Amino acid sequence: GLTSMGYGTLVLTIQQEVIFAAIVAMLQMVFYAFVLGTLFHYLVRTDENTVHYNELMKAVDEYVTHRKLPKELAAKIRAHYAFQHRKQAAGTERIFGQMPLSMRTEVAVSQHSRQMHA
Repeated sequence: GLTSMGYGTLVLTIQQEVIFAAIVAMLQMVFYAFVLGTLFHYLVRTDENTVHYNELMKAVDEYVTHRKLPKELAAKIRAHYAFQHRKQAAGTERIFGQMPLSMRTEVAVSQHSRQMHA
């Protein structure tokens, strides 16, 4: 158990034994609290990107509702902001922005070659 020293028949009689057992029991409680706290932190925590996305989409929904936009236009606006958030969360702008101009040109040509040759 939590305060057991391993054997149920062991009786602590000397004051030093009792103090030692109390210290060990406290260390066990601190260790278990740390392990459980860490475990629950990782199980319960919410991703900052998810929180930001939810706040963004709530603001977009309020914007669309307040202006009484048509459903089709509202869906396009929501899709646009969802796409922008995914693109930003992936970090592609930062990676692309750090490339030399010649390499960015090659990437753009590679990605859009079908449209250019159509």
